[in-house]
Amino acid sequence: MLSFAAGLGNGFSTEGYYQFQWNGNRYPPVGTFWSVSNNFGRGAVPATVNSNNFNVGGVDAGTIAGSNSGNSTTLSTINSGLVNGQYAGSPYNSIGIPVSTQLPSEYKPQFGVKLNYKPKNIDANFGFYYENYTDKSPVLSTLANGSNQWSYLENRQLFGASANFALGDWAIGTELSYRPHDAIALSSCFGANGPLDSNTNGVSGINCQQWEDRKKLQYDINGQLNLTQSEYPFLKLIHADMAVLTAELTWIYYPGLSSSGVTRTIDGQSVTQVPAAGYYAWLNNGSSLGYPIVAAQGTASSVGATVDFNWTYDGSLIPGWQVTPGVTFSDALYGYTPTFSANYLQGAKSLNFYVLFNQNPTVWQAGINFTAFFGGHNTVGQPYADRNFVGMFATRNF
Repeated sequence: MLSFAAGLGNGFSTEGYYQFQWNGNRYPPVGTFWSVSNNFGRGAVPATVNSNNFNVGGVDAGTIAGSNSGNSTTLSTINSGLVNGQYAGSPYNSIGIPVSTQLPSEYKPQFGVKLNYKPKNIDANFGFYYENYTDKSPVLSTLANGSNQWSYLENRQLFGASANFALGDWAIGTELSYRPHDAIALSSCFGANGPLDSNTNGVSGINCQQWEDRKKLQYDINGQLNLTQSEYPFLKLIHADMAVLTAELTWIYYPGLSSSGVTRTIDGQSVTQVPAAGYYAWLNNGSSLGYPIVAAQGTASSVGATVDFNWTYDGSLIPGWQVTPGVTFSDALYGYTPTFSANYLQGAKSLNFYVLFNQNPTVWQAGINFTAFFGGHNTVGQPYADRNFVGMFATRNF
C-alpha cells in the first residue's frame, strides 16, 4: 500500500492511499466457536438439504459420523457420500451441495482520497472522502451444475462525509456514506409469482445469482461523555474517580427494497427471489402447503444501537492499580439488514460485563468479561444465542 498525507493551508488537509493487494474479511473457520456456517470459510464442507423437504437443512457429516466426528478421513468420506446421494434415504434423508469460492482479480486497483477541513472559529473537524474498492464480504450464487459458489464483487464505490465536534460535555462524531452499488443477499431462485417452495417451484439449471446491487445509505452518530466527581456528583455514591459513557446509533437504508423481493430474468428464465439477511435459513412455518417453505427476511431500513458505561477506581480498590468495571449493551432496534453480514436482526441483543485492571505505572494489564446473547427472531435471528462466554486476558509491557 502507498499512502500520503499533506497540509494544504487555511485549515485544509488531504490524505490518500493506493492498495496493491486485496484482503477479505477474516471469518471464523468452520467448526470453531464463532462459526455460524459449515459451507463458508476455511474448512468449508458441502451444505446439506433435507431430501424430504428441500427448503430445510439436512443432517451434516459430523452428525452422521457420530463418535467418529473427530476423524477427518471419516468426515471427508461422508461429505463425498452426501454429494453423491449416498445418504439421501432413511435414516438421514440428507443431500450435500458442493461449494467453492472465487477470489477477486489479484491486481484490481483499490484507492481512496480524503479532504479534511478544520475551521478556525469553531471546535470541529469535517471530512469528505471517496473510495474505490473490492468487497471484503462475499455474495452467493447457485450455479447451473447445482453447486454453490461464493465470490467477491469488484469496482465498488463509496462517497462519504464526516464531522467531529463538541456539544456541551459530549464529544460527537457523525458520518454519512453513500454507495451507488452494494449487494443485498437474496434467496435461491423460484418460478415467478409462485410459492417460495424449493420442492414444487424451485428453479434449477441456471446460474442463479443470490444477490442484487442496490443503492445504499448509511448514517452513524456516536458520542462520548467523560464524567468526573466534580461535575457529576453521583459518582461519589459508588466511590468512583471517573466514568465514561459512550453511545452509538447506526441507520442502514436501501431505497426501494421490498420484502416481496425481485422478479427478473436469469438465463432466459423468469424467477422470483426474496431478501435473505445473512443467507440464513429463514422459514415460513405456517405455509398453506402444510410444511415449512422459504420466507423473506430483509428490510429497506435497519437500525442498531450500542451503549457502553464504565467507571474507574484509581488506586482506591487495589493500591497502584486502576480498576474499571463496565457494561456494554447492543440492540438491533429495527429491521433486518439484507446483506451477508446482516448487521442488524431485529430484537437481537447482547450484554457484555467486564472488569479491567491497569497497573500504574503500566507494567501489567488484565481483564475479565462475560457476554450474553439473547433476543431476535427465534434462533435464526440471533445466531449466537447458544454462545454466551467468559473471557480473560493478561499482558505485560517490557
